[in-house]
Amino acid sequence: MEASGSMDLANNALARATQVFVKRQPEIHLFAARFKEHSGDIPGARASFQLVHTEISPGLLEATIKHANMEHRLGNLEDACSVYEQAIAVEKGKEHTQTLPFLSVQYSRFLLLVCCNVEKAREVLVLALENVQLSKPLLEALIHLESIQPPPKQIEYLDSLVEKFIVPSPDNSIVASIAEREELSIIFLEVMICLSKRIHREHPIAF
Repeated sequence: MEASGSMDLANNALARATQVFVKRQPEIHLFAARFKEHSGDIPGARASFQLVHTEISPGLLEATIKHANMEHRLGNLEDACSVYEQAIAVEKGKEHTQTLPFLSVQYSRFLLLVCCNVEKAREVLVLALENVQLSKPLLEALIHLESIQPPPKQIEYLDSLVEKFIVPSPDNSIVASIAEREELSIIFLEVMICLSKRIHREHPIAF
């Protein structure tokens, strides 16, 4: 009885917060989604996420990740992927999206680590590159993906992208700081050295 009363009080306080006091703050709605999930109110949790996606803060990366993770916890992998794909579709429709690269990296990572779908993970990153400028997060994700995969690797393709990112040219409209260019160059070089060592171990030169 006491536990039920405490839950009612918590629900009432949460309702006041989300509907009156801080109803335009996405954080309170994300908290509400988590609270409702723990309480077993899955439709309510989804409704809280949907409110953030459509009204409170469309395109909020944190909301997409947390919503997809909830669906994953519930065992709904297809729904989790759908959350990412819907968010990506919305971002692609924006003229100057800043979120799409990070969203694509997160979805690619989810596909790789949770769904174990390497090809789909790579496809998400490649499609993102077709819709936005080259960026350090996207290239880092692609480099990492190739580095952990067995041959054949798309090294030439990666090399061309990295060169385009780090080498300024009149035809290159990429806006990247010197620090970003240097960091990515070092990351790519380290991966190439590791791959070279691995190849030599697996195929030693006979004398």
